[in-house]
Amino acid sequence: TVLFVGTKKQAQAAVREAAEAAGMPYVNHRWLGGMLTNFQTIHKRILYMLELERMDTSGEMEALPKKERLRL
Repeated sequence: TVLFVGTKKQAQAAVREAAEAAGMPYVNHRWLGGMLTNFQTIHKRILYMLELERMDTSGEMEALPKKERLRL
């Protein structure tokens, strides 16, 4: 697997086209610092965000106190 990265405006389209042609993943917008070296933490935060979205769509958020809902 090869990760194509090109965040400059001039490279975004070329990176997307090359990665899609090769069937590989790509990042052509903002690169998050630590995405490779700190992947465990980023992965945990993504899972937490998905859990919050699930709670919001299922209505579980409504059961929380207003103060806690606002904090999330």
